[in-house]
Amino acid sequence: MKYKNQFITIGNTHVKQVNKTTAKNIYDKGGRIYLNACNMMLNNPWTTPMLLDKEFAGKFETMVNEYEYYNCCSERGNYANYFVNINSKINKLWITIGG
Repeated sequence: MKYKNQFITIGNTHVKQVNKTTAKNIYDKGGRIYLNACNMMLNNPWTTPMLLDKEFAGKFETMVNEYEYYNCCSERGNYANYFVNINSKINKLWITIGG
């Protein structure tokens, strides 16, 4: 993982990078996930991480596949990195247990 053991700010949200399994578990419990192409820096003027919220989005796998299809390539990175809000109660539980 590119940002392992680092706390990052996206907008006004403090996030931590997690693996795909942990991200899926948090998303399925109602947590919010941020996706960013693996070679792209966070908080740059050309791209921002995409927020996935189960309330407004579909299945986790479908949303990740769509994101990677349209946003990932050999220059930006071939896969997505996953970030979760570290201040959310749902996310704190899963980060402690799973990530």
